[in-house]
Amino acid sequence: GNERDYDGCSADCTIERGQTVVQQKCINGLNKAGTKVSKTQGKINASCIKNTGKGRESTPANCVVADNPRLNKAKAKTTATAQRNCTETPDFGYASAAAINDAASGQELTLLADVFGANLNTSVLSEVDQVGAYCQAAVAKTYEKIMAAKLKVFVKCKKAGLKSYHINSRARLEECFDEIAADPGSKIAKTIAKLDKTMDRKCGAYLVDAFPGACEGQGEFAQCVDTLVGCRACLMINAMDDLSKDCDGFDDGTLNASCQ
Repeated sequence: GNERDYDGCSADCTIERGQTVVQQKCINGLNKAGTKVSKTQGKINASCIKNTGKGRESTPANCVVADNPRLNKAKAKTTATAQRNCTETPDFGYASAAAINDAASGQELTLLADVFGANLNTSVLSEVDQVGAYCQAAVAKTYEKIMAAKLKVFVKCKKAGLKSYHINSRARLEECFDEIAADPGSKIAKTIAKLDKTMDRKCGAYLVDAFPGACEGQGEFAQCVDTLVGCRACLMINAMDDLSKDCDGFDDGTLNASCQ
C-alpha cells in the first residue's frame, strides 16, 4: 500500500493518503496536457497579434478564436490522456478533460483581453504603425513565457509532492501556489525582467497607447502584466485541479479585487 502522511493536514482534508501510481499518472498526465493547451492558445494569440501587425490579419478578435488544428490536437490529447490514464479516479487534484481544456484556453483568451483591452480589432495595431505593431508582438510573445514559467513551477511541485506522498489532500496541493511565489531559481523573475527589457528596447513611447487594457498608464508595466498573468494562472490551476485558491490574494498579495 501507499505510505501514509497525516502530519500537517488541515481540517478540510477529506482524503489523507497518498495517491496510487495510477492516480498520480492520471493527475500528472492531465496537468501536462492542460499546460500544452494553455501554451498552444498563447502561441495562437501571439501569432494573431504578429500577423495583424504585418498586414496578414485584419480581425485579430476572430483570429484568436478561429478553429485551429494545433489547438484541436492539444485538446484531443487531454481527452485521450483522461481516457488512457484515469482508469482510477484521483481523490483530489482532478478535473474532467473538458474542464481542463476550457480553463486552459479560456484563461489565455481572457489574459489577452486583460492586456490589450476588450476590443482587439481596434487595439491591435496594423502594419500602418510598424513600430507599435512590433512592440505589441514582442510583448505578447514575452508575457506568455511568464505564464509558462508559473505553470511549470506548479506542475513540478505537484509531481514531486505526489511522488513523495507529501501531497495527500487538496490543502497540501494548494501549497504549490507558495512555490510559485517563492520562485525557485528566480526563473519567473528573470522572465519578468525580460519583459521589462522588451518594453525598453522595442516600445518606448508606444507603451501607453499600445496596451489599452488593465495596465494602461501603469509605470511598472511588466510588474502589472505579471499580476495579470498570476491571476489567470491561478484561476486556470484552480479549474484544472479542482482547487479553491484565493486568486485575488495570490496575484499581487493583496485583497483588492484585482483578480475576478
